[in-house]
Amino acid sequence: MIAREERNRAVYEQFAYDSRDRLDYARRSGSVVLDLSYDEVGNVTSKSDIGNYRYDPTRKHAVVAAGSNAYSYDANGAVVNANGTTISWLSYDLPSQLTHPRATTQPSTTAGPRALPAGGPCGWQPDRDVVWGRRPLRKNHA
Repeated sequence: MIAREERNRAVYEQFAYDSRDRLDYARRSGSVVLDLSYDEVGNVTSKSDIGNYRYDPTRKHAVVAAGSNAYSYDANGAVVNANGTTISWLSYDLPSQLTHPRATTQPSTTAGPRALPAGGPCGWQPDRDVVWGRRPLRKNHA
């Protein structure tokens, strides 16, 4: 996608990509609203809305810090702490419990706004920057 328009909100966005087809920056109404940088292996090194990213030295794609957010992983590579929210996992790589400093959530596998679809946590996204398991959660990921 190189551009999109929402006429009812008078929003026009343009997207630019680098030589590896990764998003480089986004403009809204002529102003840059998101700017990204990457390292040689393709990891995001900075995002203008988050800050700088740091990665685990042995797990090259495991984010340990993104701006002021911190992440830690278990031996299998699943996120167990996402900026203060602890995550417990089932043996088949689905989260069983999220414990936020202010609340605890136990994901449901039944229909509902916080439900986990049968195929995994594809639609359940309590925070847009939380990373689930061994890869980032994408809303409609197949």
